[in-house]
Amino acid sequence: MTQTIPRGSGMAGGPVDMENDLDPPFTPERQRASWGARVIAVLLDSAIVSSVAFLATGASVPLAAIPGLDVTLFVDGELRPSLDTSGGTSGGAQAWTGGTLLVLGLFQAYTGQSVGKRVCGIAVVDDRTGRPVGLLRTVLRFVAHVLDSILLVGYVRAAFNAEGRTFADSLLSTVAVRATAPVPHPWVARLATARDDLAPSLRWPTAVTGGVALVVCAGAAAMSLVQGAAEDERHHAVPCPVDVHVDGPGDVVEITAVETRTIESRLGIDRVTDTSWHLEGRWEPALDRALPAGSTTEIDVRSPTGTYASASATADGAGGYSETYSAVIGGETDDDYVGVDLWIESNEPLAGWIVTSQVTAPDGVVQATCTGRVPGASER
Repeated sequence: MTQTIPRGSGMAGGPVDMENDLDPPFTPERQRASWGARVIAVLLDSAIVSSVAFLATGASVPLAAIPGLDVTLFVDGELRPSLDTSGGTSGGAQAWTGGTLLVLGLFQAYTGQSVGKRVCGIAVVDDRTGRPVGLLRTVLRFVAHVLDSILLVGYVRAAFNAEGRTFADSLLSTVAVRATAPVPHPWVARLATARDDLAPSLRWPTAVTGGVALVVCAGAAAMSLVQGAAEDERHHAVPCPVDVHVDGPGDVVEITAVETRTIESRLGIDRVTDTSWHLEGRWEPALDRALPAGSTTEIDVRSPTGTYASASATADGAGGYSETYSAVIGGETDDDYVGVDLWIESNEPLAGWIVTSQVTAPDGVVQATCTGRVPGASER
């Protein structure tokens, strides 16, 4: 004969022995969690991580709650699902992502529920005791999800497995159950007992914590949608005094560093999500005369750390250019830019970089040169 003992009390009304009061993972009150609820919980947790990273750094961190996957659902406000396992977020975004995942992991480790799981009414527990598994096993389970992410086989397996287990669940002896208030981890139970004895007024009803989790998830889900995006260009003139070596036509130069920022808006909050740079160099002949056919203009740029690139163009003798080559630093150009302007694109900030440009006659004689430095933020 099985006797049900209310949680939190012993046979004589005293505190229960949390170490020996073991429940099976599935009971009539705590049934197997549905696959759909688990998916929604992961999406909600990922929305929280993405929102924190966006607010802190402007980065977009999709589906971070599943290791091994980088899934983008919305691009420029449109549904465009894509899967990428290469990662690519900045160091700052990775730090905020890792920190947020750690907080969610701590909730799950000692209460059985992350914020998303709390809203969905499910918990991850030990398959023998029915209690949260602690931080170490929670971290190991998260890492083991890398196996589940291979072709998504492990996650699909949970939909058909008799106990709803992914590969990570099988390896770490865990199951996902339906529970709004799972049996707490022994450490949490002891803290709760101490709180009830010392400050019973600090005990919050379950509905309060559930409501807070719902508000957090709703806000994070709304912030996961990009309501608007725009590009902002900032032009920074590069002082580049011309040194004329030969009385030739090329005697005026304009070099501009252009900073292009992509700005996303979510819930009325704007953040810079991407920044790229390019240099534009333009030599203009005196008296509007065209450079002789075969003359070349060249622009070189070098960073303080030694990164180097150059672009050049050959004059056609009729005021235009041909055989233009556009160099790229850490980025790509769609087409070679043909014309008077020379173009160098970079995904690195160009402030402090040294720029050199020159015009060379068809016979190889340097007609004019200039050297300048891209101004820093304090010099603009």
